[in-house]
Amino acid sequence: MIKPFRFDDLFKINSGANISVENDCLIIDNFFLNYDMVLDYVYNNNVEIWKHTPNGKNFTDYYDCRHAIQTWWDDTSTFDRQIIKVIKYYYHMDVLQSKKIFEFNYFKHLKMGVSNDYQHHPHVDVDFNLLVYLDEQSNGGTAIYNTEKHIENNEADNLLYDVSGLDKTIIQAKPNRCVIFNGNQYHGGHIDNHDVYYDNWRINLVRFYERILPRS
Repeated sequence: MIKPFRFDDLFKINSGANISVENDCLIIDNFFLNYDMVLDYVYNNNVEIWKHTPNGKNFTDYYDCRHAIQTWWDDTSTFDRQIIKVIKYYYHMDVLQSKKIFEFNYFKHLKMGVSNDYQHHPHVDVDFNLLVYLDEQSNGGTAIYNTEKHIENNEADNLLYDVSGLDKTIIQAKPNRCVIFNGNQYHGGHIDNHDVYYDNWRINLVRFYERILPRS
């Protein structure tokens, strides 16, 4: 069934959301006002294969997919205006959204019994990452890795990486929880019990914000 919608109506941020700070990470609970409607949207999408190579593990050991909303506006969206204000208030920085595509990560295992030593590949992004945990499982979250070594990014071959030797802090996932953190540090999806995502999809909304540097 085709359902027309306005982005800022469906993905409306809850003005009464609970905001806290843990380990320099901003956590906003009860983030979307219409969470049930957002769930209906994300659970009824066809999603396309994401990073992969001819001999890679995607669509063999797991599904790693991406869905995006290519929205249009002639000014910053209500969503972004609110997030930019929050980042400026808590981090004292001016930022802008890095692109106008709203992206959703979808992940699901095709094999049972994956070791907890293997997690989503550590990687770096931009100044600020925003994630909203959308699926109804409270299973893991996001790992922030405390390491100085360079980690070669081979996630197109295999999204799962042995992190057993890395020191990490876990940002706990919770349905309808938004987290904002420094994306310039190694981080990646963390799953406590991989078997949970054999029958269920792990779904996040992903958004990136870049610091506005002063002119020289």
